[in-house]
Amino acid sequence: MNETWRIDGVYPEQGWSCAACDLETDVDQWIASEEMRLRTWWGDAWAQDEAANRANRAALKDTYDSAHEPGMLVAMSHWPLPVPLPSRIRIAIASGPPAPVSAWRDAGFDVDEWIGSSLGPGLKCIAERDEVVNGNAVHLSTAAYVFAAQDGGVMVTVEAGTREVFDLTLARMPVLLSNLALYLPGGARFVASDVDGMTRNTMDEWEKVSDA
Repeated sequence: MNETWRIDGVYPEQGWSCAACDLETDVDQWIASEEMRLRTWWGDAWAQDEAANRANRAALKDTYDSAHEPGMLVAMSHWPLPVPLPSRIRIAIASGPPAPVSAWRDAGFDVDEWIGSSLGPGLKCIAERDEVVNGNAVHLSTAAYVFAAQDGGVMVTVEAGTREVFDLTLARMPVLLSNLALYLPGGARFVASDVDGMTRNTMDEWEKVSDA
């Protein structure tokens, strides 16, 4: 359960709102505090736009609520641009055996190995789809970073309704994942196992590590 795991390496930054699973602040108080942070980032960009303010408050409420869902460790929203369309980022414990690479591909995801994380080797799975939400056509992008071991697993998901916002958030994920540390019940650090079904390319790994 999430209260028996510990997470380190998630730090407040400009453009990010973060709610941990053990957050005890009242929801309205937390949203008001985060709205003030938004105004310090983007000034008066939304001061007279009540529709934008409602959208931002709804995103913050979703972040707060998600943080208290079973298995969740941290929920975040990322505003990389001064528009009320943040990305949603969730870090959650993955229960049960990990899905095989073939299952992700069958679900429509492009799958690559991800080696740039302090958690160990994992998968980076990306999918895009077009849907109609409240009568509006929406292009949805999703990324899932999946790390698994015998003693549990963790999944970091990124979702956004515009490709530009999605790409800007994805560009920040290597930094977040390189700082992230998870500790199992009892205090041992979580380290993911090698991924079955993926062949490691040492040249690709060198290019990622060296930023070549």
